[in-house]
Amino acid sequence: MSYKKLALIAAAALMATSAFAKAPTLDAVKKALPEVKNIESVTATPIKGIYEIVGEANVLYVTEDLTHVFAGEILDIKTKTSLTAGVVKKLQARDIERQARFAESMRDTIKTALVANQKNFLKEVKGNGKDVLYIVSDIRCGFCRAMEKNLEQMTDITIYRIPVAFLGAESMRLANAAWCAQDRLTAWKDISDKKAIVNKEVACNTPIKDNNDLMDNWKVKATPTLFRADGQRWAQGLLSVEFTKMFLEKGTYETTQAVQAAQAAQNAKEKK
Repeated sequence: MSYKKLALIAAAALMATSAFAKAPTLDAVKKALPEVKNIESVTATPIKGIYEIVGEANVLYVTEDLTHVFAGEILDIKTKTSLTAGVVKKLQARDIERQARFAESMRDTIKTALVANQKNFLKEVKGNGKDVLYIVSDIRCGFCRAMEKNLEQMTDITIYRIPVAFLGAESMRLANAAWCAQDRLTAWKDISDKKAIVNKEVACNTPIKDNNDLMDNWKVKATPTLFRADGQRWAQGLLSVEFTKMFLEKGTYETTQAVQAAQAAQNAKEKK
């Protein structure tokens, strides 16, 4: 158990012994925490005087008198379970569902825009290039590097990497350097794999910011995010080679069902 979690549990236990006023209302919490956007609920926790608030898919905790707020995971010492993890999981699932609905509503628009913006992407053709996959990728993203290892095992596919800089200024600097290189695709792979070090600023006209803006319009928040040529999106994390092929062949819905079934089977196996 981490010191952070122990500190949160200890703080909560101390607060529980104090006397507080009546439970805070949703309006009162919004007024006290204007920097937390879209607060949607205030719920009592099993700890006296501590309330859970949910806003923008984040879970925070406040004291009853709204004088203190903290973020982190609260653990029940007796049951050794998290009071936070279940809520976070539900919020993540809801966010994925919302993204999926939005992606479907934007599907035709995305399909057209993917083709129109290919000049801003990094293209790689493997074999006959029959299948087409677009991957939104940050050069510093670890999951993107793992996805690249899977893509290396695939044949007869055209891959369009959509270079973005979601991870801050350093991502922007490195992505620009890759784009300004003579061999952009090789530079992107080498910098991502840390086989090449960029020590100096490299300047040229790059589409990285435009790609960021385009993904913002499509509500793409994480990398890697995958698109089929028809605009269907996969935004639920890293895919194995098997499931990437399934996504290309059958689409988002069938792949989601298969991935969830595989995860459930794995969880059941681990519990035995």
